[in-house]
Amino acid sequence: MAKLLPAGWVPVTLAIGLDGGTVYDLAMPDRPAQEIAAPTELVTRVRAAARAEFLEAVRVSGADGGLVSATTLSAWPLGRTGAAAVAGVFGTAITRCGTGPAPRDALAVLPLDRRG
Repeated sequence: MAKLLPAGWVPVTLAIGLDGGTVYDLAMPDRPAQEIAAPTELVTRVRAAARAEFLEAVRVSGADGGLVSATTLSAWPLGRTGAAAVAGVFGTAITRCGTGPAPRDALAVLPLDRRG
């Protein structure tokens, strides 16, 4: 963040995206040597929903973009036929307040397209 201030970017607010879910597939114990689609799809779904919620938090704040500082993912079995997963995206909503040279070695800013 310190490199972005001289470049004209300031923090607006903390932005958080969280999602979780469960899935059950009664056939899971019957396929021990194969990848099972249900848990894989669950993880994909909760990660995408957490990213979308982070983006919405940035958009609602009125900021111009967001910086992701951490992501988390936890998944675990629910008995022999189920799975659960929780994903999180944590960061800072930022806005442009001036002009200055862009930092050379900082991560890219996630821009929000305000045209549509």
